[in-house]
Amino acid sequence: MDFIASTIPQPQAPRRATRALGVGLVLTFVLSVSPCAAQEPVPVVAFEGSEIFCHILKHFKLAPIAGIDELPNYPADETLIVVFGDLAPVDAIAQQVNLEQHAILLASDRASGRYERQGFGWRWVESRLTRWRLKIMGLEVQVAPDDAYKQKRTNPFLKPKHTSPNHPIFGGLSVGLATNRPSVLVSDGSDLRLLAEFPPSAFGGKRRPGPWGDEMTGYMFGARADSEQRVLIIAGHGVFMNGMIAQKDNDNGLFTINTIRWLRGPHNRRKYALMIDNRRVIDSFDLPLTRLPDVPLPPVQVINQMLRELENEGVFNRFLEEVVGWPLVLRFAILVGTIGILLYGFYRLFPLRRRHESVPLIVGLQPGRWGKQSLLAMRQWEWLEQDNLWEASQALARQWFMDHAMVKVPLWDEAAAAAPPPMHVTGGWLTRKRLAQQVQALWGFAIRDPSQTVSQREFDHLMKILTALDDAARAGRLVFPRI
Repeated sequence: MDFIASTIPQPQAPRRATRALGVGLVLTFVLSVSPCAAQEPVPVVAFEGSEIFCHILKHFKLAPIAGIDELPNYPADETLIVVFGDLAPVDAIAQQVNLEQHAILLASDRASGRYERQGFGWRWVESRLTRWRLKIMGLEVQVAPDDAYKQKRTNPFLKPKHTSPNHPIFGGLSVGLATNRPSVLVSDGSDLRLLAEFPPSAFGGKRRPGPWGDEMTGYMFGARADSEQRVLIIAGHGVFMNGMIAQKDNDNGLFTINTIRWLRGPHNRRKYALMIDNRRVIDSFDLPLTRLPDVPLPPVQVINQMLRELENEGVFNRFLEEVVGWPLVLRFAILVGTIGILLYGFYRLFPLRRRHESVPLIVGLQPGRWGKQSLLAMRQWEWLEQDNLWEASQALARQWFMDHAMVKVPLWDEAAAAAPPPMHVTGGWLTRKRLAQQVQALWGFAIRDPSQTVSQREFDHLMKILTALDDAARAGRLVFPRI
């Protein structure tokens, strides 16, 4: 209030509204661009990305392979396969080529399989890492702050003493490797060597976690330095993130270069690379490294307060009254209304002067409504047009319960008395309540009657629920006991 009063001089009444409005506009502009006014926008690199890794592949003159189906067209001894994040593409790749003949780099912090009940015990079921007799448990490894990168417990820092000193991928490392929310690899008599392990403070100070007995565990397993087969499996691809490689207080950049150089083999034998980052095939290694930062805007509270003060003082009304004038506004409104009525009358009148044939004349074969699109694409377009994604939402919900709870959800006509499977939730009161509500909502999607449509807005809400429940299950906060 005081600010507005100070910017509207009383002796010059005809100009006070104009000045106040100008000051408001200038203030909004200054608040929105002031962080960037002192200097030009500085491009920044996306922290969670693999653009730097791709540029290193390009530096080593590795040509990208456009897709999994193209793999059989390339010599196996000249091809490198890289999979980050989700390891589901490994099964598809194994159906196309023999993985034993290729150089392999797999890095993921997600569980590579799951436990299933067998008799009176449990059996680990998976197909992605079975050939190497390894498994990724999917549990997040945390360490004491003294053993963490930048004191963050979820970023274990692997010093040279935690790595194999004679392996070429660790050549020249003097500081250590910074990881980002890694998981743990467990060996079931694997032929691959343990190349990097976690600091002793991981797993409560034990060298090997108790749930897996005497099995060898660690962060990285790989082939011997002089082996013909070049295989490297890592429990997390955070070591190759842009934000980690670009740091100056770790050896992640040198480690990445050493890794690609070793995977290429002697005499730079491998010339092609298939890279898949979270199920997305990278068909070009010349990715942009930088992007412009987001334009900073003033807080919403500041803008709302400023507009409220202007409204309380009646600045906008006085601007119309003193500068424009209400008679002029009224004449303009009448003119616009008259023109609008005339245009609407012409629109309604002229189509009545000629009668259109109800059946069009067809000459020759006419193209279909959807052109040459596939049946699946046409079906998806039909869902979007009708704003009913019931079929997709039910399939996703039922599949989630099958994957995580090993429960086959009954169909909608048999689910009158059905309830979600029993679950065990850990965490605070609000966390437990929220997870229980999300599981109940997901169960509702799984048994929903086809007569109850699922709009795009509801489908977006379902995807958020699935993401939250996946994170909770992966972190161990949501567990379904096996009955």
